[in-house]
Amino acid sequence: NAAQFYSDSSSTGTRSLVEVWNDNTSATGTTALSLNQDANQNTLYIDSEATTQTTFKIDSPATTTSAVIQVADADALTTGSILNLYSNSSSTGTRYLVDIHNDHASASGATGIRVIQDGAAKGIFVDQNGNGDGVHILTDLTTAAGLYVEASSLTTGRGAYIYSNSSSTSTRNLVEIHNDHASSSGTT
Repeated sequence: NAAQFYSDSSSTGTRSLVEVWNDNTSATGTTALSLNQDANQNTLYIDSEATTQTTFKIDSPATTTSAVIQVADADALTTGSILNLYSNSSSTGTRYLVDIHNDHASASGATGIRVIQDGAAKGIFVDQNGNGDGVHILTDLTTAAGLYVEASSLTTGRGAYIYSNSSSTSTRNLVEIHNDHASSSGTT
């Protein structure tokens, strides 16, 4: 090792084993920690045995107009990914593999997920192999659309396409729209 920081202390006191701190707000050209990996190997590897605590945490960032996490110019990609989140857990516990939560009702300009696809490929692809909903939308809105498709540039394409190639003879609906309240007499 070029450097090693090791502790075998059993103390439960709050402390940092290594701390890098730029304490002058005028030092705008200072990067607190820079990693430069020229070899074909991991740049940052984390082996955590924590079970109830976060492995990687950014605590209360003060960022206002930039990105809290940014991967810039991943232009060398061929068959790789910018982000790969994988789980092989057999637990039946309720959880989210990815959780995006805009927690302020006044943040009316915040979009939960934005996908811009300039290539002639899928914008979002869901390969649902388990017996559950491929896409489930639960909405409490009152005046907006639960699902809105704007396809104003269509020529020979479709605004929506639902396809089935099942040979099953069972009774089913490929599309079902169900107004379930008898009092909603103005609903088409």
